[in-house]
Amino acid sequence: MSRGDHGGLRAAWLRCGQALIRPGQTPAGRALALRAALPDDADPRLEPVLGRLSAGTPWEAVRTRRAHAGALATRGGRLAVSEDPRTKALAYLPDGTGLRLDERGRLHHTAGHGPAARLALAVAATLATHPATALAAAADATLGPTIVTGDRMGSVHAFSLGGVRQAAPHSGRVTALTAYGSRVYSGGADGTVRLRGAAAPVARRPYPVVALHAGPGGLAVAWADGLVELHGEDGGVHPFRPGPPVRAVALQERSVYETGEDGKAEHGQGEHAEERPGEGERRQGEHAEERHREGERRQGERVKDRYGRHRHEKGEHAHGEQESGGHRAGAVLTVATPDTLVTLFSR
Repeated sequence: MSRGDHGGLRAAWLRCGQALIRPGQTPAGRALALRAALPDDADPRLEPVLGRLSAGTPWEAVRTRRAHAGALATRGGRLAVSEDPRTKALAYLPDGTGLRLDERGRLHHTAGHGPAARLALAVAATLATHPATALAAAADATLGPTIVTGDRMGSVHAFSLGGVRQAAPHSGRVTALTAYGSRVYSGGADGTVRLRGAAAPVARRPYPVVALHAGPGGLAVAWADGLVELHGEDGGVHPFRPGPPVRAVALQERSVYETGEDGKAEHGQGEHAEERPGEGERRQGEHAEERHREGERRQGERVKDRYGRHRHEKGEHAHGEQESGGHRAGAVLTVATPDTLVTLFSR
């Protein structure tokens, strides 16, 4: 890193400049944006300094890695990432069946046999002639596994083996869907986020919704102006502006993230290869996924070492203070921009 780059600060500033100069941005918010935008070869002394300066925000940036992620999801608490530019959305049914919505609004799936396969095949046939604009998977307590899609007219369709339920919560295109248990949220080009069955919107802004993800800790919303919000289960709204445009968001439990496999991603290349016909392609995708996992494991170990040292410098344990299981409560938010994945802990 050259002296003229100021240890990486110049590169970080250029990446997140829009987030730094927006009206109302606080010094702590600027420090958080810079910390999240630091390049891999930045001066290691910058991380703890920016971390301390961002202490007044609701977030702690713990990891930034290069990735061209276009869609995020969680499966069994672990992060699933797609870097396939043809993928608009990822989702997983309760039995682990993978669902992918491509750029033409068509559905691809990894189902083999059984109820999930029948459901996925039926929805795929429908979307072949009526393309979708958004996708989610839900576990409906009454109807069982459910595939939820949105369309350009503002309607949301919930497909189950018992039939189809439809509603029209938006004026204009449905741009994002997410489900957590039986709760289904939709976002639209009309700038509203809505919970299925509720009259009032969960959130409203004068910008289209780009991405949604409901999970432990609340509902993450990404807007077209670059703002990301966590609508917490406590009723609070916690903002973050990374600077570059946001493509996708995902929430995980902090205890799962820390004790699982350090946020290891199940990379989209492997997932998508399984969805294409042909055994050769399937094996190639598995090999690509395994190589990616090994790289993620090594990088995760380096990040964990840095994070542990940072916590030690502050006089804290690397895994937090909560007595139950030895881990701190809170959500883990992953934000995908065009060329990075930023991971943050809620404070």
